[in-house]
Amino acid sequence: MENKSKDVSPVSMHGTSQAGHGASPTGLPKALARYVDVAEAGLKAEVPQGETELYRTLRYHMGWEDESGNAISGSEGKRLRPALVLLVCETVGGRWEPALPAAVAVELAHNFSLIHDDIQDRDRERHNRPTVWSVWGEAQALNGGDAMYSLACRALGGLERHNVPYERMLQASDSLTRSSLAMLEGQYLDLEFETRLDVTTDEYMGMISRKTGALMSCAMEVGAIVGSGDRGMTTAFAKAGWHLGNLFQIRDDVLGIWGEAATTGKSTGSDILRKKKTFPVVHAFEKGQGATAATLRRVYQKDSLTQQDVEEVLEALEVSGARGEAEALADRLGQQAMDALMVTEVGPGHMEEFEEIVSFLLQRER
Repeated sequence: MENKSKDVSPVSMHGTSQAGHGASPTGLPKALARYVDVAEAGLKAEVPQGETELYRTLRYHMGWEDESGNAISGSEGKRLRPALVLLVCETVGGRWEPALPAAVAVELAHNFSLIHDDIQDRDRERHNRPTVWSVWGEAQALNGGDAMYSLACRALGGLERHNVPYERMLQASDSLTRSSLAMLEGQYLDLEFETRLDVTTDEYMGMISRKTGALMSCAMEVGAIVGSGDRGMTTAFAKAGWHLGNLFQIRDDVLGIWGEAATTGKSTGSDILRKKKTFPVVHAFEKGQGATAATLRRVYQKDSLTQQDVEEVLEALEVSGARGEAEALADRLGQQAMDALMVTEVGPGHMEEFEEIVSFLLQRER
Protein backbone atom coordinates (compact mmCIF):
# COMPACT_ATOMS: atom_id res chain seq x y z
CA MET A 1 0.00 0.00 0.00
CA GLU A 2 1.33 3.43 -0.87
CA ASN A 3 2.46 5.54 2.07
CA LYS A 4 0.16 8.57 2.00
CA SER A 5 1.68 10.52 4.91
CA LYS A 6 3.18 12.99 2.44
CA ASP A 7 -0.32 14.27 1.74
CA VAL A 8 -1.03 15.16 5.35
CA SER A 9 -1.29 18.83 6.22
CA PRO A 10 -2.58 20.49 9.37
CA VAL A 11 -5.57 22.77 9.34
CA SER A 12 -3.58 25.48 11.07
CA MET A 13 0.07 25.30 12.04
CA HIS A 14 2.35 28.26 11.68
CA GLY A 15 5.48 27.17 13.48
CA THR A 16 6.53 27.51 17.06
CA SER A 17 6.64 31.28 17.15
CA GLN A 18 2.84 31.63 17.20
CA ALA A 19 2.08 28.91 19.72
CA GLY A 20 0.55 29.74 23.04
CA HIS A 21 1.67 28.34 26.36
CA GLY A 22 -0.01 26.29 29.03
CA ALA A 23 -2.25 23.25 28.87
CA SER A 24 -4.44 22.51 25.86
CA PRO A 25 -7.87 20.83 25.78
CA THR A 26 -6.07 17.54 25.03
CA GLY A 27 -4.23 17.74 28.35
CA LEU A 28 -0.86 18.07 26.64
CA PRO A 29 1.14 21.29 26.82
CA LYS A 30 0.28 23.50 23.85
CA ALA A 31 3.83 23.13 22.53
CA LEU A 32 3.01 19.46 21.88
CA ALA A 33 -0.76 19.58 21.39
CA ARG A 34 -0.46 21.64 18.21
CA TYR A 35 1.21 18.66 16.51
CA VAL A 36 -1.22 15.95 17.64
CA ASP A 37 -3.73 16.23 14.79
CA VAL A 38 -1.12 16.14 12.05
CA ALA A 39 0.67 13.24 13.75
CA GLU A 40 -2.62 11.35 14.04
CA ALA A 41 -3.37 11.91 10.35
CA GLY A 42 0.10 10.69 9.43
CA LEU A 43 -0.38 7.55 11.49
CA LYS A 44 -3.78 6.80 9.93
CA ALA A 45 -2.29 7.20 6.46
CA GLU A 46 0.49 4.74 7.24
CA VAL A 47 -1.59 1.90 8.68
CA PRO A 48 -3.46 0.04 5.88
CA GLN A 49 -7.23 -0.12 6.07
CA GLY A 50 -9.48 -2.97 5.03
CA GLU A 51 -6.84 -5.13 3.30
CA THR A 52 -6.72 -8.02 5.78
CA GLU A 53 -7.92 -8.78 9.28
CA LEU A 54 -4.34 -8.19 10.45
CA TYR A 55 -4.63 -4.45 9.96
CA ARG A 56 -7.91 -4.34 11.85
CA THR A 57 -6.01 -5.39 14.96
CA LEU A 58 -3.66 -2.43 14.49
CA ARG A 59 -6.38 0.11 13.84
CA TYR A 60 -8.26 -1.23 16.85
CA HIS A 61 -5.19 -0.91 19.05
CA MET A 62 -4.62 2.66 17.86
CA GLY A 63 -8.17 3.55 18.89
CA TRP A 64 -9.59 4.24 15.42
CA GLU A 65 -11.94 1.25 15.12
CA ASP A 66 -13.96 -1.03 17.35
CA GLU A 67 -13.65 -4.81 17.39
CA SER A 68 -15.89 -5.13 14.31
CA GLY A 69 -13.92 -2.63 12.25
CA ASN A 70 -16.36 0.25 12.64
CA ALA A 71 -14.75 3.69 12.79
CA ILE A 72 -14.76 5.41 16.17
CA SER A 73 -13.47 8.79 17.26
CA GLY A 74 -10.42 9.35 19.43
CA SER A 75 -7.14 7.52 19.89
CA GLU A 76 -5.53 5.26 22.45
CA GLY A 77 -2.54 7.41 23.31
CA LYS A 78 -1.30 10.92 23.96
CA ARG A 79 0.94 10.89 20.85
CA LEU A 80 3.65 12.41 23.03
CA ARG A 81 6.57 10.91 21.12
CA PRO A 82 5.63 11.98 17.58
CA ALA A 83 4.79 15.45 18.88
CA LEU A 84 8.27 15.64 20.41
CA VAL A 85 9.85 14.70 17.08
CA LEU A 86 8.07 17.56 15.32
CA LEU A 87 8.63 20.08 18.10
CA VAL A 88 12.37 19.41 18.28
CA CYS A 89 12.67 19.58 14.49
CA GLU A 90 11.22 23.10 14.50
CA THR A 91 13.12 24.08 17.64
CA VAL A 92 16.46 23.47 15.91
CA GLY A 93 15.42 25.50 12.86
CA GLY A 94 13.78 22.97 10.57
CA ARG A 95 10.23 22.62 9.23
CA TRP A 96 7.98 19.99 10.80
CA GLU A 97 6.77 18.51 7.48
CA PRO A 98 9.97 16.62 6.53
CA ALA A 99 10.08 15.10 10.02
CA LEU A 100 6.55 13.66 9.88
CA PRO A 101 7.66 10.22 8.55
CA ALA A 102 10.11 9.94 11.45
CA ALA A 103 7.43 11.01 13.93
CA VAL A 104 5.08 8.33 12.58
CA ALA A 105 7.82 5.71 12.71
CA VAL A 106 8.64 6.42 16.35
CA GLU A 107 4.99 6.19 17.42
CA LEU A 108 4.43 2.94 15.51
CA ALA A 109 7.53 1.42 17.14
CA HIS A 110 6.18 2.49 20.53
CA ASN A 111 2.84 0.82 19.85
CA PHE A 112 4.54 -2.35 18.65
CA SER A 113 6.04 -2.62 22.14
CA LEU A 114 2.67 -1.97 23.82
CA ILE A 115 0.92 -4.81 21.97
CA HIS A 116 3.64 -7.24 22.99
CA ASP A 117 3.85 -5.89 26.55
CA ASP A 118 0.14 -6.49 27.06
CA ILE A 119 0.64 -10.16 26.19
CA GLN A 120 3.64 -10.55 28.47
CA ASP A 121 2.03 -8.70 31.36
CA ARG A 122 -1.32 -10.49 30.87
CA ASP A 123 -3.08 -7.14 30.72
CA ARG A 124 -6.63 -7.60 29.45
CA GLU A 125 -7.40 -3.89 29.31
CA ARG A 126 -5.63 -0.76 28.09
CA HIS A 127 -7.35 2.63 28.40
CA ASN A 128 -10.55 0.88 29.49
CA ARG A 129 -10.75 -1.25 26.32
CA PRO A 130 -9.87 -4.94 25.84
CA THR A 131 -6.30 -5.39 24.64
CA VAL A 132 -5.53 -6.87 21.22
CA TRP A 133 -4.50 -10.27 22.57
CA SER A 134 -7.63 -10.56 24.72
CA VAL A 135 -9.78 -10.04 21.59
CA TRP A 136 -7.84 -11.85 18.85
CA GLY A 137 -5.65 -14.20 20.92
CA GLU A 138 -1.94 -14.19 21.67
CA ALA A 139 -0.74 -15.55 18.34
CA GLN A 140 -2.53 -12.95 16.25
CA ALA A 141 -1.54 -10.17 18.65
CA LEU A 142 2.10 -11.18 18.12
CA ASN A 143 1.53 -10.87 14.39
CA GLY A 144 -0.06 -7.47 14.94
CA GLY A 145 2.86 -6.22 16.98
CA ASP A 146 5.35 -7.46 14.40
CA ALA A 147 3.36 -5.78 11.64
CA MET A 148 3.33 -2.53 13.60
CA TYR A 149 7.13 -2.54 13.76
CA SER A 150 7.41 -3.36 10.06
CA LEU A 151 5.20 -0.37 9.29
CA ALA A 152 7.45 1.78 11.47
CA CYS A 153 10.44 0.83 9.34
CA ARG A 154 8.50 1.51 6.15
CA ALA A 155 7.31 4.89 7.41
CA LEU A 156 10.86 6.04 8.02
CA GLY A 157 11.56 5.61 4.31
CA GLY A 158 9.22 8.54 3.71
CA LEU A 159 12.06 10.89 4.67
CA GLU A 160 13.41 10.42 1.14
CA ARG A 161 10.33 12.01 -0.43
CA HIS A 162 10.97 15.13 1.62
CA ASN A 163 14.54 15.37 0.30
CA VAL A 164 16.09 14.75 3.69
CA PRO A 165 19.83 14.27 3.07
CA TYR A 166 20.82 10.63 2.81
CA GLU A 167 23.26 10.87 5.72
CA ARG A 168 20.49 12.15 8.00
CA MET A 169 18.19 9.37 6.85
CA LEU A 170 20.80 6.81 7.84
CA GLN A 171 21.26 8.50 11.22
CA ALA A 172 17.51 8.49 11.87
CA SER A 173 17.26 4.82 10.88
CA ASP A 174 20.17 3.93 13.15
CA SER A 175 18.56 5.81 16.05
CA LEU A 176 15.25 3.96 15.66
CA THR A 177 16.98 0.58 15.38
CA ARG A 178 19.18 1.19 18.42
CA SER A 179 16.31 2.44 20.55
CA SER A 180 14.04 -0.44 19.54
CA LEU A 181 16.70 -2.98 20.49
CA ALA A 182 17.21 -1.16 23.79
CA MET A 183 13.44 -1.34 24.40
CA LEU A 184 13.56 -5.10 24.03
CA GLU A 185 16.55 -5.33 26.37
CA GLY A 186 14.61 -3.33 28.93
CA GLN A 187 11.51 -5.46 28.60
CA TYR A 188 13.60 -8.60 29.08
CA LEU A 189 15.05 -7.17 32.29
CA ASP A 190 11.63 -6.00 33.48
CA LEU A 191 10.26 -9.52 33.20
CA GLU A 192 13.36 -10.99 34.82
CA PHE A 193 13.04 -8.64 37.78
CA GLU A 194 9.58 -10.01 38.58
CA THR A 195 11.18 -13.22 39.90
CA ARG A 196 13.96 -11.51 41.88
CA LEU A 197 13.90 -10.00 45.37
CA ASP A 198 17.36 -8.45 45.16
CA VAL A 199 16.88 -5.86 42.39
CA THR A 200 18.76 -2.65 43.19
CA THR A 201 17.66 0.86 42.30
CA ASP A 202 20.71 1.15 40.03
CA GLU A 203 19.65 -1.98 38.16
CA TYR A 204 16.14 -0.64 37.92
CA MET A 205 17.27 2.67 36.46
CA GLY A 206 19.37 0.77 33.93
CA MET A 207 16.27 -1.18 32.93
CA ILE A 208 13.95 1.81 32.44
CA SER A 209 16.65 3.75 30.60
CA ARG A 210 16.29 1.04 27.96
CA LYS A 211 12.59 0.22 28.15
CA THR A 212 11.28 3.79 28.26
CA GLY A 213 14.17 6.22 28.09
CA ALA A 214 15.58 4.94 24.81
CA LEU A 215 12.55 5.63 22.60
CA MET A 216 11.90 9.07 24.13
CA SER A 217 15.56 9.81 23.45
CA CYS A 218 15.09 8.59 19.89
CA ALA A 219 12.10 10.90 19.38
CA MET A 220 14.09 13.98 20.29
CA GLU A 221 17.22 12.76 18.54
CA VAL A 222 15.56 12.14 15.17
CA GLY A 223 13.77 15.48 15.40
CA ALA A 224 17.14 17.18 15.75
CA ILE A 225 18.67 15.01 13.01
CA VAL A 226 16.01 15.94 10.46
CA GLY A 227 15.80 19.57 11.49
CA SER A 228 19.48 20.37 11.82
CA GLY A 229 21.92 17.50 11.47
CA ASP A 230 24.30 19.26 13.85
CA ARG A 231 25.89 16.50 15.93
CA GLY A 232 26.25 18.60 19.07
CA MET A 233 22.61 19.62 18.91
CA THR A 234 21.51 16.05 18.18
CA THR A 235 23.49 14.66 21.12
CA ALA A 236 22.05 17.24 23.52
CA PHE A 237 18.44 16.56 22.55
CA ALA A 238 19.01 12.80 22.69
CA LYS A 239 20.34 13.15 26.24
CA ALA A 240 17.42 15.36 27.28
CA GLY A 241 14.98 12.84 25.82
CA TRP A 242 16.62 10.04 27.76
CA HIS A 243 16.06 11.90 31.03
CA LEU A 244 12.47 12.72 30.03
CA GLY A 245 11.81 9.06 29.25
CA ASN A 246 13.08 8.00 32.66
CA LEU A 247 10.97 10.72 34.27
CA PHE A 248 7.94 9.44 32.34
CA GLN A 249 8.49 5.92 33.67
CA ILE A 250 8.99 6.97 37.28
CA ARG A 251 5.72 8.93 37.12
CA ASP A 252 4.10 5.85 35.56
CA ASP A 253 5.36 3.81 38.50
CA VAL A 254 3.73 6.20 40.96
CA LEU A 255 0.45 6.13 39.02
CA GLY A 256 0.55 2.32 38.79
CA ILE A 257 0.39 2.14 42.59
CA TRP A 258 -1.34 5.30 43.79
CA GLY A 259 -3.15 6.57 40.67
CA GLU A 260 -6.91 7.08 40.58
CA ALA A 261 -8.49 4.08 38.90
CA ALA A 262 -11.08 6.19 37.07
CA THR A 263 -8.30 8.25 35.50
CA THR A 264 -5.57 5.68 34.85
CA GLY A 265 -7.90 2.89 33.76
CA LYS A 266 -6.17 0.56 36.22
CA SER A 267 -7.15 -0.41 39.75
CA THR A 268 -5.19 1.16 42.61
CA GLY A 269 -2.19 -1.04 43.35
CA SER A 270 -2.47 -2.89 40.04
CA ASP A 271 1.31 -3.04 39.61
CA ILE A 272 1.64 -4.56 43.08
CA LEU A 273 -0.97 -7.21 42.31
CA ARG A 274 1.11 -8.22 39.27
CA LYS A 275 4.30 -8.23 41.40
CA LYS A 276 5.91 -5.63 39.13
CA LYS A 277 9.25 -4.38 40.43
CA THR A 278 8.60 -0.70 39.91
CA PHE A 279 10.77 1.99 41.48
CA PRO A 280 8.78 2.42 44.73
CA VAL A 281 8.86 -1.33 45.38
CA VAL A 282 12.56 -1.66 44.51
CA HIS A 283 13.35 1.30 46.79
CA ALA A 284 11.36 -0.26 49.65
CA PHE A 285 13.16 -3.59 49.22
CA GLU A 286 16.52 -1.81 49.19
CA LYS A 287 15.87 0.53 52.13
CA GLY A 288 13.23 -1.33 54.15
CA GLN A 289 14.22 -2.75 57.54
CA GLY A 290 12.72 -4.97 60.19
CA ALA A 291 9.02 -5.69 59.80
CA THR A 292 8.83 -3.71 56.53
CA ALA A 293 11.50 -5.83 54.87
CA ALA A 294 9.96 -9.04 56.24
CA THR A 295 6.52 -8.13 54.90
CA LEU A 296 7.83 -7.38 51.42
CA ARG A 297 9.79 -10.62 51.22
CA ARG A 298 6.90 -12.71 52.49
CA VAL A 299 4.41 -11.19 50.07
CA TYR A 300 6.59 -11.19 46.96
CA GLN A 301 7.58 -14.82 47.47
CA LYS A 302 3.96 -15.85 46.88
CA ASP A 303 2.92 -17.20 43.49
CA SER A 304 -0.03 -14.81 43.33
CA LEU A 305 -1.21 -11.92 45.48
CA THR A 306 -4.52 -11.02 47.06
CA GLN A 307 -5.99 -7.59 47.78
CA GLN A 308 -4.91 -8.05 51.41
CA ASP A 309 -1.33 -8.53 50.20
CA VAL A 310 -1.64 -5.30 48.21
CA GLU A 311 -2.74 -3.44 51.34
CA GLU A 312 0.26 -4.78 53.28
CA VAL A 313 2.66 -3.71 50.54
CA LEU A 314 1.07 -0.25 50.39
CA GLU A 315 1.69 0.12 54.10
CA ALA A 316 5.30 -1.01 53.70
CA LEU A 317 5.81 1.53 50.91
CA GLU A 318 4.38 4.25 53.16
CA VAL A 319 6.76 3.36 55.98
CA SER A 320 9.79 3.33 53.67
CA GLY A 321 8.94 6.71 52.12
CA ALA A 322 8.93 5.15 48.66
CA ARG A 323 6.47 7.57 47.08
CA GLY A 324 8.34 10.65 48.24
CA GLU A 325 11.61 9.21 46.97
CA ALA A 326 10.07 8.41 43.57
CA GLU A 327 8.67 11.92 43.23
CA ALA A 328 11.99 13.48 44.25
CA LEU A 329 13.77 11.35 41.65
CA ALA A 330 11.31 12.49 38.98
CA ASP A 331 12.05 16.11 39.91
CA ARG A 332 15.79 15.49 39.52
CA LEU A 333 15.33 13.85 36.14
CA GLY A 334 13.31 16.82 34.95
CA GLN A 335 16.09 19.18 35.97
CA GLN A 336 18.69 16.99 34.27
CA ALA A 337 16.66 17.13 31.05
CA MET A 338 16.61 20.93 31.18
CA ASP A 339 20.34 21.02 31.99
CA ALA A 340 21.03 18.91 28.90
CA LEU A 341 19.16 21.44 26.75
CA MET A 342 21.10 24.41 28.12
CA VAL A 343 24.06 23.64 25.83
CA THR A 344 21.87 23.88 22.72
CA GLU A 345 21.50 27.66 23.06
CA VAL A 346 17.91 27.53 21.80
CA GLY A 347 15.88 30.65 22.45
CA PRO A 348 14.18 31.37 25.78
CA GLY A 349 10.75 30.79 24.25
CA HIS A 350 11.70 27.25 23.33
CA MET A 351 13.22 26.62 26.75
CA GLU A 352 9.95 27.74 28.32
CA GLU A 353 8.10 25.21 26.18
CA PHE A 354 10.34 22.40 27.36
CA GLU A 355 9.89 23.53 30.96
CA GLU A 356 6.14 23.16 30.45
CA ILE A 357 6.67 19.68 29.03
CA VAL A 358 8.69 18.69 32.10
CA SER A 359 5.96 20.09 34.35
CA PHE A 360 3.33 18.12 32.43
CA LEU A 361 5.28 14.86 32.79
CA LEU A 362 5.73 15.45 36.52
CA GLN A 363 2.06 16.15 37.13
CA ARG A 364 0.19 13.94 34.65
CA GLU A 365 -2.50 11.70 36.11
CA ARG A 366 -2.73 9.08 33.33
